[in-house]
Amino acid sequence: MTTQVDKTKEVLAAMLKEDVGCSMLDSGGEPRYDDQGNYVGSNHGYGRGFEKIKNKDLDKLPVSCLRFSHRNGEIDIEAALSTYHWLQEKLDFDPVIDGLWKQYLVEHEDEDKADWELMEGFPGWLKEHPWVEEVRGLLDRGTYEAINSYNGPSMLDGVIQWFPMQIKLNSDKWTMTRILLQTHNGCDVRGGYSDPRAFIVLDGEWLMNSDATISCEHVAQPGQGKMFEGCNDEPHRWRTDDAYRFHPDEHDGKELHEYIGTYDLSLKGDGEHLAIDEETHEGYCPICGAKLALYS
Repeated sequence: MTTQVDKTKEVLAAMLKEDVGCSMLDSGGEPRYDDQGNYVGSNHGYGRGFEKIKNKDLDKLPVSCLRFSHRNGEIDIEAALSTYHWLQEKLDFDPVIDGLWKQYLVEHEDEDKADWELMEGFPGWLKEHPWVEEVRGLLDRGTYEAINSYNGPSMLDGVIQWFPMQIKLNSDKWTMTRILLQTHNGCDVRGGYSDPRAFIVLDGEWLMNSDATISCEHVAQPGQGKMFEGCNDEPHRWRTDDAYRFHPDEHDGKELHEYIGTYDLSLKGDGEHLAIDEETHEGYCPICGAKLALYS
């Protein structure tokens, strides 16, 4: 039996792997694959998103990537959340609005318009549909427009574009934020997007793609009754809402960038240094010495 979670995963995986073609103007080049079909690079270009993951099991991709390094004590943090896993957490596939969107496209198939232009006309069409009780804009000025994650800070390892609407169907108990979502699968961000599909936003009204948390890693310690290695109770956390600065949360520490970076692991948890494994680029909590991890 297919569950809602399974269907959401299926649609998201199909979107991310959708062949969006190539343009003679992009810099994707010609993909190279090994004997097992794994992407190994691109000739004369940077590669395209769908080419890099076409033969991968997306469920096995890391949920996040976190790497530390330093130069003369100044810390550099490379942090990214898996677009696939993050979207699973934030969205549910919406078969009703998805079906209405496809009906709308059929009725407008003779119009020579880009996806974003067609999306701008969709709310007005929905308002006239007998299944729909209410449609309104989500933005402050009450207008409808697509939002592209490339145009602002983002913690995601890929680019997404979404068109948000507040919609209440006749069968709904309340108004919900629904979006038409596209994933960027090409090379040049100006093109190469998947076909739009419809989803319900599960947590609030907005997709907060610039938010993330670095904290002591969630590791069960058998027989010790604690979930965070090095911590007696709660982990030490640093949060960001701009995909750059990680601010301390409910403890007296400094911003993560303000600690002194070191490759001397004997200084783990000394309160002054963020110790970094020079080989693995793993970082350790400057307060308790636990390994740090990235969470959405």
